[in-house]
Amino acid sequence: GLTTSYKISKSLSTDRSYGCSYLAVNNDTGAKEEVFIKTPRIAAGVPFGEVEKILSDIFISFVAEYQNRKKIDDINKGAEVAAGILGFGFYVVEDSSKELVVPFLVQKYIDCPSIESFFSSYPDQQEPKYVDDRGIFNGISEPDEWFRFAHDITDIVRRVHNRNIIHGEIVPKNILISRDNNVIRPILVDFGKSYQL
Repeated sequence: GLTTSYKISKSLSTDRSYGCSYLAVNNDTGAKEEVFIKTPRIAAGVPFGEVEKILSDIFISFVAEYQNRKKIDDINKGAEVAAGILGFGFYVVEDSSKELVVPFLVQKYIDCPSIESFFSSYPDQQEPKYVDDRGIFNGISEPDEWFRFAHDITDIVRRVHNRNIIHGEIVPKNILISRDNNVIRPILVDFGKSYQL
């Protein structure tokens, strides 16, 4: 669960997002470390009864995501390979004497591009901070580096599966490309469709 409150500093959502995501800091401790907050997006005009059901289903999904993600914490020893999850909670929205309980998840914020964003910006280089002066992303320039990166992805998936967790959505947007001491490595994110065997 989660008892702390957070101050939203920036929206990270896009028009294509199924939910809302925000960059925030812990409002209780004043810690400067930024976190990623995920909460559902409900379309306007949905009847109240349907919204309650949707939020109830999402709450159950968020709890499962939190529990599944916690079960694989030990695979991060040495280097982070799956985005850390910090907690879950809910807030109450009042509207015309009705209350809605809206769940949210708090995760570690990782400022790295995804494979999807890399390939969507290349060769246009709309995001030049990820591309060096040769037009090569963060030093991945040789085929053997890409093969090693692909091997690392399969190794992360193997380690997750060894804990009887299925990620459920291994797609380019859910694999971040991180550089740590000049070593390129993948980080698996968004366990929203994960489930336990």
